[in-house]
Amino acid sequence: MIVKVAVASTDGKVVNEHFGRSRNFHIFEVEGGGYKYLETRGVEPCCTQEGHTNQAFDKVIERIKDCGAIVVSKIGDGASFYMEEKGFTIIEAPYFIDAVIKKMIQDHLLEWEREEKDGNFL
Repeated sequence: MIVKVAVASTDGKVVNEHFGRSRNFHIFEVEGGGYKYLETRGVEPCCTQEGHTNQAFDKVIERIKDCGAIVVSKIGDGASFYMEEKGFTIIEAPYFIDAVIKKMIQDHLLEWEREEKDGNFL
């Protein structure tokens, strides 16, 4: 099974961004016991001084909808719940990306069943 993982990071090396403040998600493809970097996708931060909205979350979802998991340094309860309701696995892990993805593979955190409908995961 191939799973894409969106990682919130400013430098592509460390998971160091809060979900709502992230301007970039680094996309990795995990297959079997290995992984590879695919690309970096820019997003508009979904949390502002005024707070956040589901519409702002939906804009981020549109950019990473092909990913099964989101790795962040921190995420609020509301955002986490919303993203999980949309089918994403949320992982808070403020460590080196390499170590986080290897741990995810080792602990089988990416092995779940997701229903695909019309080319989008739900």
